[in-house]
Amino acid sequence: MATKEVNFKVHHVARIEGHGNIIVNAKDGKIEECKWEVPESPRFFESMLRGLSYSDVNFIAPRICGICAVAHANASIAATEAAFGVKLSEQSILLRDTLFDAETFTSHILHTYFLIAPDFLGVGSVIPLAATHTDVVLRALRLKKFGNDWADILCGRKTHPISQVAGGFVKFPTPEQLKWIKDKLEGEVMKDLEASVDLFKTLKFPSFTRETEYIALTKPNEYAFIGGMIGSTDCKPMPVNDYQKVTNEFCVPQSTAKWTKHLRESFQVGALARFNVNHDRLHPMAKKIAGVFGLKAPCYNPYFISVAQLVETVHVVENSIMILDKLLTRGIKQEKPEVKVRASRGVEMRSMGGSLARLRKSTARSRAPVFRKSSMKKLASSKVMPIAPKTTANFSSFPRTFACRAIWAAIRGWGRPLPEKIGSFWPRTSGFMPSIDEIPVWMNSEG
Repeated sequence: MATKEVNFKVHHVARIEGHGNIIVNAKDGKIEECKWEVPESPRFFESMLRGLSYSDVNFIAPRICGICAVAHANASIAATEAAFGVKLSEQSILLRDTLFDAETFTSHILHTYFLIAPDFLGVGSVIPLAATHTDVVLRALRLKKFGNDWADILCGRKTHPISQVAGGFVKFPTPEQLKWIKDKLEGEVMKDLEASVDLFKTLKFPSFTRETEYIALTKPNEYAFIGGMIGSTDCKPMPVNDYQKVTNEFCVPQSTAKWTKHLRESFQVGALARFNVNHDRLHPMAKKIAGVFGLKAPCYNPYFISVAQLVETVHVVENSIMILDKLLTRGIKQEKPEVKVRASRGVEMRSMGGSLARLRKSTARSRAPVFRKSSMKKLASSKVMPIAPKTTANFSSFPRTFACRAIWAAIRGWGRPLPEKIGSFWPRTSGFMPSIDEIPVWMNSEG
């Protein structure tokens, strides 16, 4: 009897933060090997942040990912605020909520239209669809551009945001800009989302179920993306400080990315997990869209992640319309961020948008800095060390690398650049301490 073998080796799948490989070997109808490999090198962001000022962390953490940069910045900022006991104003909370809505919107549009739709329509990418489904591609680009513009207004730029910092924001949107966002959401965007629902209703999702544990952030009175507790379909909610009891990270031979498990051999996060945990807190129109697709909790079909993302996209639009109404009614105040440094530890989590998303945790530990020169003691309030409980500060008034020395010499000879030329990355202290973010801004602005 002939033996039938099937071997699949798909290399460099670029739909994650980096790339991965899929290996499947089957013989006589039985799977002998099934692997998901992540072969790229670790980037060690935790180590990169050791010894830096807390004010630098939220500019470096977003470099983890260009798509979900706001979530990384937001998590690092919130962890710092938790460590220092910072209490945000209502305005800052509302602005962060609608900013997170903007990122969720943009991420979901990217995934559903540019990554998933081509698969269902039988093409390799979105490029061939420009000729066969021109209106669909134009709608996708229109929605994606608006999502970027929405975030740019709130945080300076969508990729690697600069306006939100520990304690609030350093630049605020104008009422005219907020009204523009609101009008777009209520008009053109909502119409495009209705057309998106009609499109995805025509796609045939595979009938497949895989029961597992779903984990997401949860709050009693809202569909949680920011803060709250760690919710699970298998147990009661847990405080975010207990995240290590949930993640239980471990290594496997075929992957440089760590694996996790909780009450089962694995768990799933992302849009479908949030829906399964928080479905009863969706806004009315989002609930209606879920009903159109027959999406009910608990849903164990992983292909319905895309449906859950479409539902969440409608939800964040509804949510931000209400937030923008509040902001426009109360008016925008020019609030100065205030942070009082103390030795402490802070943990915060943010939900991520994509189908391969993870719960992003950010932990900040700080201790009183140690300075080599007594003249630097006056900077103690602004030079606190996040991360690494046994790390001490290592500041010097004279930089060590050639690039830093050149900038230091320029400042000594000609002074600092004018405020309007240095952007939001420049240190907010009288002492000079170049960082990864500060150096390019100085060099670009001065040629």
